[in-house]
Amino acid sequence: MTLSAHPAPHSARDQALATRVEERLLASGDYLTFAQVADHLGGSPAAVAAQITQWVQAGQVFTLVLDGAARVPRYALAGLHPHPGLAPVLHLLAPRKSGLQLAAWFDSACGFLGGRRPRDLLATEPAQVRAAAQDERIGPVHG
Repeated sequence: MTLSAHPAPHSARDQALATRVEERLLASGDYLTFAQVADHLGGSPAAVAAQITQWVQAGQVFTLVLDGAARVPRYALAGLHPHPGLAPVLHLLAPRKSGLQLAAWFDSACGFLGGRRPRDLLATEPAQVRAAAQDERIGPVHG
């Protein structure tokens, strides 16, 4: 959940996949620079960056680096505050996933959620999103 860049992929295939994910996320327009958040909320970029950094450190939001800039997902914000449904999910997933991996999980269809994206259900079904995060954390169970 730190503001640092995500770890570099190990293979050329992993790098190609990460590049495609980054391009898709950037093209969505839903991952905002701190300056864009400041424009949207009406604050200074420095104040917004400081506030987001505090939220990241408290486990309330996450950031990722896209196109050379730290960004926060639009769905992570509920007006002037972090979205309340996000922190429980980050508690489960952030220790194991980079910012890019978190964004990819939130932005991808999830079988546990009937093919819906976690980001789309965060506001309306946060308990289901948390359950999907728990399922993601546990991973496949064989037996």
